Parts: sequence; C-alpha cells; structure tokens
Amino acid sequence: MGALSTLRPLATGIWRDVIAARVRHGRLRDIRWPYGLREIVTVTLAAYLIVVLLVVAGPWLRQGGRLLTTATLTSGIPETWLWLLIFLITVLVALVHVACLHGAWWLKALGLLATTSAVLSWGVTGTFTGSLNFGTIIAVACSLALIIFSIVRWPRAFRWWEFLITLGLFGTVVLDTLLVGGYARSFGFEFAPMMVQQTLTTIGFLAIPAAMVAGVAVAEIAINLTLATTRRVQRLTESAPRDRPGTWLARLPYLILIVLVLVRLAQSITELIGLDPVRQGWPAFVVAGVALLLIAGLGRLVLRWGRRHEAGTKIAGLPDELSAVGLPVAAALAGLTLPVLIAGSVITAVAALDPLGMAEQGSLDLLVIADQVDLVRLVVAALCITIGLIITRRGRPGRGLLLCCIGVVLLTQVTQLLSGYRLAIGFDLTVVNLLATALALGLAGWSLIRRRLSPMRALALSGLLVLSALVSAREVITDPVQVIFGYSGAVVLLFGLTWTFLTGSGWGNGDSRRFPRPTRVLLVLANLLLTGILLAYLVLAGNLGVIIDLEDFADFGDLVFGSALLAAAFVAVVDAQRTDRPLG
Repeated sequence: MGALSTLRPLATGIWRDVIAARVRHGRLRDIRWPYGLREIVTVTLAAYLIVVLLVVAGPWLRQGGRLLTTATLTSGIPETWLWLLIFLITVLVALVHVACLHGAWWLKALGLLATTSAVLSWGVTGTFTGSLNFGTIIAVACSLALIIFSIVRWPRAFRWWEFLITLGLFGTVVLDTLLVGGYARSFGFEFAPMMVQQTLTTIGFLAIPAAMVAGVAVAEIAINLTLATTRRVQRLTESAPRDRPGTWLARLPYLILIVLVLVRLAQSITELIGLDPVRQGWPAFVVAGVALLLIAGLGRLVLRWGRRHEAGTKIAGLPDELSAVGLPVAAALAGLTLPVLIAGSVITAVAALDPLGMAEQGSLDLLVIADQVDLVRLVVAALCITIGLIITRRGRPGRGLLLCCIGVVLLTQVTQLLSGYRLAIGFDLTVVNLLATALALGLAGWSLIRRRLSPMRALALSGLLVLSALVSAREVITDPVQVIFGYSGAVVLLFGLTWTFLTGSGWGNGDSRRFPRPTRVLLVLANLLLTGILLAYLVLAGNLGVIIDLEDFADFGDLVFGSALLAAAFVAVVDAQRTDRPLG
C-alpha cells in the first residue's frame, strides 16, 4: 500500500509534466480576440476534424463509390469525398487570404498572390469546355474584386466578415467550374480531380515545414516522458529518509540502472549482429564519432557560457525550445531548396529539347539538385550553430544547445559534399546510438570504479540508457499502427501535426503591429488545415507520393530534429551526472 501511495502521485506528476503542461503552455488562447474570430476558429477546427476522419478512414472510403482520375494520377479519388475536399480547399483559400490581409506588407502581397492565383487557376477551365467567355469573365471579375477588396482593407483592422467575402468570391469561381465541368464527361475526362490536384500541387510545398516538425512528435513525447520520469524518481529518492538507507526507495535507483544496463546490452548485441557491413560499416562509425565529438565540444561550450550567465540548461524546457526553433529551421530548409528545385526543372526541360543531350541529363540533375541541396543544408547548419552560440551568449543556453545539435546533425547529412564525394556513407542513427550507449555504459563503469555512483548519478545514467533504448525500439510505435490501419506513415504524421498544433501554437498568442494577434491565430490554423488537407488527399488517392511525399519529409524531420533533441538531452543529462545534481 505504501508503494502504491507513492507511485500514484508519481504517475500524476508525469502526466502533468509530459502532456498537461505542454498543452497548457503551447495551445492557442482566447486572449482579447476580436469579434467573430472565435467563430472562424471553430469552423476551421471543425474542418480539421473532417480531415482527421478522412485520413483515418481513407483506405476504407476508397473501397466504396466511383473513383475519379486524371491523366497524371496513377490511382483514383473517391467521387463522394472529392467534393468534400473541394469544400475544404475553398475554406483554406479564404482562411489564407484573411490571415495574410493584416500582416506585414510582404505577407499581404503573398496572400493576395496565392488567392488570386487560385481564383484564376480554377477559372481557366472554361477554356477547355467551350464556355470561355462566361467562365473567364467570372474568374477575372472575382479576381479584380478580391484585389480591390484587399487594397481597401489593407490598412484596416481585422473584421470577421472579411472571411465570408473571400469565401464567397472564391466559392463562386469554384461553383462555376464544377457546373461547367459537367460537360467534360462527354470528352472522357473530369475537371474536378484535375483542379484539386493542380491546386494542392501548387500549394503543397508550403506544407513541407509543418510535415518536418510533425515528424518529430513521437520522438519528442518519448524523450519528454523519459526526462519527466527521471526527474520525478529523483525527487522521490531525495524524499527518502536519510536514516533508513535500506528502504526500497533508497535501492530503487540502483535496481533501475541494473535492469536498464542488461536490457540495453541485449539490444546492442542484437543491433551489432544485424549491422549492414556496407551501409553501416566503419565509415558510418567515423561519421558518428565525429558528430558526437562536435556535439560534445559545442555542448561543453554552451553549458560553460550558460553558467557564466547563471542560466542553466533546463532539460525539461528542451521540447519547448524545439517548438520555437523547429518551424523556422524547417522553413529555411524548404525555402532555400525551392529555387534549387525550380532550377532542376528548368534544366530538365532544356535538356529534353536536345535529344543528343538527354544522356547528360542525369549528370546535370545530379549536379544541380544533389550538390545544391547539400549546399543549402550546409548553409543552414552553419547558421544554426552560429545563431545557437549567439543565443547562448545572450542567456538562452537551452535553445542554443538545441540549435547547435541541429546544425551538427545537418552537417552529417552533407558528408559526401564535405568529403569531395570520396565518402558515400552518411548519418546512421543506429550507429550513433550504439556509440552513445557505449559512452553511457562507460560512465556507469567509471563511476562505479571510483565509488561515486550516487543515487542521482544512477538515475541520470538510467535516463541516458532509456533514451538509447527508445531509439532502438522506435518501431514499437509504428508497428501497432500499421497493424490497425494497414498503414502507419499518414496516421503518425497526423498525430504529429495535431500534437504540434496543441503544444507549438504559443506564438499565435502574441501581438505586434506587423503581426497582430488575429493574423497569428489564422496563420496557425491555415498551416494546420493546409497540411491536413494535403495529407487527406494523399491517403484518399491511395498513394502518399502522388503530389509530394510528406512522409519522406516527416522522416527527415524526425531524423534531424529528433536526433538533435536526443543529443541535446543526452548532453544535459551527462552534465547532470558529472556534477551529481538532479535534472532540471
């Protein structure tokens, strides 16, 4: 009964630290919202709930009803649910326009460009149906009305009816396109799926940053859970009576450490046996070793500078720091890569015009795409490390440590470029984890030999081993999802997207002259709905790569941000173990 009464508040505290506190700190709050904004938020969240149902039930929805397809689709879209997607896209376009209407000048211009492009894109279908004059007139008239409306409302504050006006203008063009498109069936094709695919292809690139950040949600929760449990057990151990060293609370840290050492040793032996000698050979260990040395050196520098400013690294705050820096870093990676992709498309088109040059097209694509993408990652990595050190000097060592770790992980993604393409092995998380496990076991053995294995050190080392074990068993999360739904990538990505919205939307509660609160709130919702609609379309199409492979970008985000978060937590826990202090 004593153990039960002790463990119950422990479990309650862990729930509060891992879930409740994160949601309370990172969610949107109704702080002096103007009239009507709450209703727009409600409508958008209801639309997102529809998206969730479409993603979860997508494979079953494809089994009933007629499938519509286009010349560029390898599989069809269920006709019934395509109209629902069109409605959601209409809401999204109106939301994006109103969100950008009262922000900075460049945001206003970007929102107006995106909205008018969508209106004209849907309106030009009249060209192919014989109704050129009427359809084009409606599209041009609605575009001009939208431009005039935006100019008139440009210097004014947010009003709820702006959403309805934009929704009506774009909805009119969409409705006309769908009505006129009915004649297309006599020609053997459908306009509705073509227009949906075209719209989502155009704006799909904007969902890449959100997909990257969403991909790290499972790793973030696992790391936060480990750290919260370790902190709570440390506090529980500290509360044990000093005059009764033989109690189960006093022995608990050592028992936990023994069990975890055995478990991690068994996992490591299994992983070593299963290593691929080509992909995970000695070059991979060299890359991993260099990465760990860089992280250790930068981590030591960051922690030392943080102590000078009397601002210790709060391990519990690392997930919050990731919420603050993850989306800007992902946006930088995606934004700087966009010109590279455009250049690659242009070179491919030019090479295709010359039949004799088609043989060189592959080398041109490799030169322009692969080299320049690596160069983008190298630039972002350097910026992350530089900004991380600057932020540390200004008294934010937690954020600085995380940025430095992100920079190092990005550097490991460009090993081929840095080695002049003499080294074809990149970053392998399994190899890095094996080296980190060896470090943790070495620290445990060294502390034991020197008789300095205190309960605090034992629990800190246990936290390191749990983090390593979670990395090795990361398929434990996706495998049950695969069994239940028949696929795991989209559902896990949807969970990450929802978790990021619940815990990473705190910036939407701010207010400034260039980015007023309504603009921030609507941008948060537009980002959520855009990524969700694109994911729902990909699931309903039965092919996650039909437009843009969000799952690949989510995996890349998990690799970069998840590994960086793990590395930052590892550095902070090692520092706590070295100084024999509880985790902060």
